[in-house]
Amino acid sequence: MRFLFFDTSLDRLTAGLAREERVIAEHSEDCPRGHSDRLVPLLRDLMAVAGLRFEDLDGIGCTRGPGTFTGIRSGIAAARALGLAANLPATGVTTLDALAHTLICVEPAKAPVTAVIDARRGELYFRHFRPDGTPVGAPLRAPAASAKSHCPPGRRLLVGSGAAILRDVLGCGVPRTDIRAPSPRALAVTLNRALRRHRGHGYISGPKPMYLRPADATPPADWRQPPGEA
Repeated sequence: MRFLFFDTSLDRLTAGLAREERVIAEHSEDCPRGHSDRLVPLLRDLMAVAGLRFEDLDGIGCTRGPGTFTGIRSGIAAARALGLAANLPATGVTTLDALAHTLICVEPAKAPVTAVIDARRGELYFRHFRPDGTPVGAPLRAPAASAKSHCPPGRRLLVGSGAAILRDVLGCGVPRTDIRAPSPRALAVTLNRALRRHRGHGYISGPKPMYLRPADATPPADWRQPPGEA
């Protein structure tokens, strides 16, 4: 399976091409804003460098949040549009799953993992995982000050932009503050698994965004999703 993947949910833009779980082309850059302006030209360039056409692909994958509202919206719109135009399945994974696998893909985790994003406004987005990357419960949003009540006891690895914040709240944990966004490898691994079930199919309804906090702008009705759904 060959597929195009991208992450626009945070302050970094990452895109690439993968064959199964192997990345065959990639690009990452800091992108605090303007994901929608940069994404499509970047995807076009990646396809050209790899010498591939859309008819050579088997799917499109992206992160679907949580993260910044505009970034998530840009990625979801691009995945849906490309999937529809090329009649390819388009699907997504949560940003927190991809973040956790960014750590786990490097080396097996020796403890449970919590992927945590600084949601600003004194809040965190987070999700707990077993050492093998299996999620434990749904993605959560909570004030940083009360996040401890949502965390299992014991030592854990913390990854993401909110790792140091959660470590200070818990009074324990090993923060990996160098990992603030999903890696190309982690995106390839998680999205390959998500796309497997759609192999050989044409366009499906496309990924739905995960907004854990109400947006300042209201998304279209068919994009809304209960926060507890993963």
